Amino acid sequence: MGIDKQRRGVSRPSFRQGKVTTVTAPSTAVNPGVIALNATSTTGPVLVTLARLPKRGETLAVHSLKAGASSAGAGYHVMAAAGSFFGSSSQDMATILGHGDGFQAIAMSSARWGVIGNNNATFSTST
Repeated sequence: MGIDKQRRGVSRPSFRQGKVTTVTAPSTAVNPGVIALNATSTTGPVLVTLARLPKRGETLAVHSLKAGASSAGAGYHVMAAAGSFFGSSSQDMATILGHGDGFQAIAMSSARWGVIGNNNATFSTST
């Protein structure tokens, strides 16, 4: 069996350019994807709620372009559409407080996420 018998077609890598959603106001509902946080609220949190449950394999990348308030009561909070979020059975959230902070996650199912990258985001079950 020579090399001519072992040739295989080489598949080209493919990717889709995702749309970046910029959130600048509190209580914004968005779809999974790339989310840029650009608000500077100092009086309360900016809540980013997923508008729908994710499909398995969908990614969520959230990054802070500008620092919001640096206190625990404000900043940016990412919340699930329904069900559990990041493996918790209660209403859960990710919190981002600083400039340049963020995380990347991939949906394991419609109700669970796996975090695949984290830069100072915190995950908890309290609001």
